Amino acid sequence: MTVSVESLKALNLVDFLTEHYHMEFHGVGNQYVCHSPFGEEKTPSFFVRLVNGHWLFKDLSSETGGSIFDFVRIKENLGGFTEALAYVRRMVSPMSVKLDDAGKPSGSEGKGEQGNTQPSYDVARLYEQFKGNDVSVCRQYLLKSNPSPAVNAAPK
Repeated sequence: MTVSVESLKALNLVDFLTEHYHMEFHGVGNQYVCHSPFGEEKTPSFFVRLVNGHWLFKDLSSETGGSIFDFVRIKENLGGFTEALAYVRRMVSPMSVKLDDAGKPSGSEGKGEQGNTQPSYDVARLYEQFKGNDVSVCRQYLLKSNPSPAVNAAPK
């Protein structure tokens, strides 16, 4: 199952940035603040808050802001939204995001199931998931994960 754009926007951005970019936030009212990941500063000026069910950031020192996709695009120097979406989906795989029945992240988003150390791969499902996009993403993922030869056959 592909994690939808809306589900990714609903991921707790504070948890995501803490886990993947090792940022340290402090709560201030209804938002969170930390030092800018885009430059050096003495006073924290990077803010994150939940707005209408979507997490957004605003960095006053670099005058940038936006969603999880904008942050990753800027931080990873990616070309555009499509690249950022693919990058975030790789970072937050369906195996690590628990979704509820509506396909939205559950309360424990970003946390993998305990004891699930060996993922299983359904190459046909992955092929269908990625064939409309850049299939090299799927190929790179499978090569990186080094699945057994029995699952390397592409569907016809």
